Amino acid sequence: MDSRAQVFTSWLASLGFDDESLQEITPAQALPLVGAFIHAVANESVSKTRALTLTAATISGHLRAARNWLAAELGVVVDISAKDGTAKLHPFLADTLAAQQAWTAPKPKQEPFTLDMLIYMFDDISKCAAAKPSILFNLNAAIFDWTRLGTFTGSRVSEYAQTLARKGTFSRVPDSLDAGNWKNTPIAFMFSDFTFLTKAGRVVPHNWLQQLGHTVHELHIRFRFDKSPRNFTIRKFRRSGHNFLCPILGGISVISRAIALQVPPNEPIGVYRTSNKGTYTFLRSYDIITRMQAVCRLAHPDKDSFSTGTRHSWYRIPIASRQQLRFKMQASLLILSHFVFNGHPSHSSTTFGTALTRWAKSLCKLSKGLY
Repeated sequence: MDSRAQVFTSWLASLGFDDESLQEITPAQALPLVGAFIHAVANESVSKTRALTLTAATISGHLRAARNWLAAELGVVVDISAKDGTAKLHPFLADTLAAQQAWTAPKPKQEPFTLDMLIYMFDDISKCAAAKPSILFNLNAAIFDWTRLGTFTGSRVSEYAQTLARKGTFSRVPDSLDAGNWKNTPIAFMFSDFTFLTKAGRVVPHNWLQQLGHTVHELHIRFRFDKSPRNFTIRKFRRSGHNFLCPILGGISVISRAIALQVPPNEPIGVYRTSNKGTYTFLRSYDIITRMQAVCRLAHPDKDSFSTGTRHSWYRIPIASRQQLRFKMQASLLILSHFVFNGHPSHSSTTFGTALTRWAKSLCKLSKGLY
C-alpha cells in the first residue's frame, strides 16, 4: 500500500472507522470525508511528529491517494472535480490547497559553494600532502578534485559519484537492447570520457600526464548521461590561469589518481584509496555531503553569516547555476580571478603560490614510484 494511502487509513481508524462502517460510506459522504482528511493533513494533525510544513503539491498527493484507495478498496468513486465540467478541483478541496499554497513559507534557498570553502579545501590538502604525499589518494583529496573540476563543468553528482549503488559498487546502464553498446557501462565518468590535448591538437595519453601535464592546453569531456538536450556531446575546457581553480589541473588529478589505484577502463574514475595496500572504492554522494558540510563549518565559523539553506545544496557542484557555468563560463572566471589575483583577506598570492608549489612537488614525488 502506498505510504500516503496508509496515512489515510490510519486517519480513518483514528476516527473510529472499522471494516463494517467503512463499507457504509457512500459517494456523497466520501467527498466531505476526503476534504476533512486533506484539511487534517494540511494542519499536520495526522502526524504529531512532522517537523516541516507540507506543500500544496504534497497535500494534493495525499488527496489522490485517498481517492484511489476509496475506489480500489471500497468501490466508492469520489468525484473531486468542479461541477462545471472543467478539470478544476471541487471548490471544497481547492480552497484547502490554495490556502496552503498561499501561506506556506518557501524552503530555504540552496546556496552555492563559496570561494572560502574551496580555499580551505586546497590549503588543507596541500598542508597534509606536504607531510604525507599519499594523502592525495584519500577521500578528501578526491572530493576536492571533483569539486574544482565541477566548478567549470557544472557536473551533477551522479556524473562522478554513486548516489544509489551500495558502497563498493557502481550504477550501470541497464542491460537492455535500447542501451546498445553502452549497456552495463558505468553511468559515471570513466577514462574514455576524458581526452587531453596540447595546443597543437596532439592527444596526451593518460599515463603520460604526470610527465607532460604542463603541455596540456585543452580538456575534452564526453557527457554521456546528461539530462540536458546536450547529452552525448563533447565539451571543451581550457586552462583558467588560476592556481588551483582550473579544469585542466582538476582533470589531471582525477585521472592520475585513478591510474595509480589501477582502476579498470570499464569502471568509474571517481575513486579514492581505502587502505595502504592500494585498494579503492567509489565516491558516494553521502561522502561528499558529509565532507562539504564540515568544510562549510570550518571555512565559515560564523554560522550567522551563512544561510541555513546551504545544508540543502551539498549534492550540487557548481559555484553558480549549472547553465551559467556551461554557457557563461567567462563571466564566472572573471569573478573568480578578481578574488584569486587581487588576493583574499586571509590568503595572499604568495600563500597561493607556496601552496601550489607544495601540491606540485608532492604529486611529482609520489608519481616517481607509480609510472
